[in-house]
Amino acid sequence: MYQFVFLDLYGTLLDISTDESSPKPWQALFDYLTTLQAESGDAAAARAIPDDSPVPAVPAAKSITSPDQLQTVFRQLEEEEMCRRVKIEKAEGRLETNRSQIEIDIARVYQKIFSLMGIGREGLMKKTGKDPIDEAAELFRSASRLWVRPYPGVQDFLDNLKGQGIVTVLASNAQELYTRSELNPLRSHLDRVFISSAIGYKKPSARFFSYIVKTVGARADKTLMIGNEEKTDMAGSHALGMDGILLNTGIDSHSATARLVVDSPDYGAVYDFIVNS
Repeated sequence: MYQFVFLDLYGTLLDISTDESSPKPWQALFDYLTTLQAESGDAAAARAIPDDSPVPAVPAAKSITSPDQLQTVFRQLEEEEMCRRVKIEKAEGRLETNRSQIEIDIARVYQKIFSLMGIGREGLMKKTGKDPIDEAAELFRSASRLWVRPYPGVQDFLDNLKGQGIVTVLASNAQELYTRSELNPLRSHLDRVFISSAIGYKKPSARFFSYIVKTVGARADKTLMIGNEEKTDMAGSHALGMDGILLNTGIDSHSATARLVVDSPDYGAVYDFIVNS
C-alpha cells in the first residue's frame, strides 16, 4: 500500500469557480487601496522599486486612479516579477527551466502596488495588528470567486486515508495569499500542505515534486498522486516514478499515465483502489 498520497486542491478536493476578468474584483481592490491611502497618512512611503527586468517601468503612483488602471499595472507587475525569476534561473545556470513551470509569489506584486500608491504597510500593521496585504488579497479573491466548496465526502476520505497510516500531502498550484481561507475546511484533514507560490515552481515541474518528496521524506514508488489534470498532475508526477489517479471533474477525462481514471470525485472508488493496491 502507498505510504504517501499527494493531492491536488482545485478540481480535486475543492470545487471552485473564479473570474478575475470581471470588473468586480478590481473595483473592490481599488476601493480598498484608496481607503488605505487615506488611512495610512504615509505618502512618503512611496518609493521606486528597483527594476532589474527588461519590462518597462510601471506608471507612477498618480496614474493608478481607476480600477482599470490598477488592473493594467497589476498585470504588468506580474510580468515583471516573472521576468525577474527567469533572469535568476538563467543566472544560476538553470537554463532548462521552462517559464511555464516557474511560479511567482503574488505577494511581491501586492507589495509593489502598496509602494506605488504610497500606502504605509508597516504603519497600518502597527495600527490594526493585521497585514493589509493579506486583507487586500483576500478581498480581491473573495470578489472574484463565484463559489468554492469541498466536494462531498472529501473530509471523510482524507480521514480514512490517515486512519490507514497514509500521510496526506497537499501539492497544489496556487497562490498562498488566495488559498489560505479556502483551505480552512480541509486543513485539519491534511498532514502537510505545499503551495507552488511558496516553492517557486509549479506542476508539472520536477523541481516542484522533488522538493515535496524530499521535504516529507517520501519515496516516489510509494507515493500516489491524485489530481484532475493529465499534464500537471499525472504526467508531472509520473515522470518522477509516482502512480496517479485522475479525477474527471471537467478538465481531463483520459490519461496516458494514470493507474486509474475516475469519473467525478468518487472518493469511495479511489479509497478502494488505494487500500487494495
